Amino acid sequence: MNANNIEVHQMDVDMAFLNTLLTDEIYIMQPQGFINTSQPDHVCCLYKSLYGLKQSPYKWNKTFNNHLHTSSFEPADLDLCIYIQ
Repeated sequence: MNANNIEVHQMDVDMAFLNTLLTDEIYIMQPQGFINTSQPDHVCCLYKSLYGLKQSPYKWNKTFNNHLHTSSFEPADLDLCIYIQ
């Protein structure tokens, strides 16, 4: 509770970027320890975001915002990172 008797919660999502689907085609080299010996020159197509991709923060923000909106939360007028239900 704060000075106005409003209940306040905060949260952290473990591995947040890894929970986001990609809409762009992004290919990477085979990771070390995963090399397919029958096709060593093949690449992998990503279906979900990874840490380090430029798109990852934006995609996570869109995914999380959509979830909050479907759960009847709306962003505050003065700070779009604060949601009110």
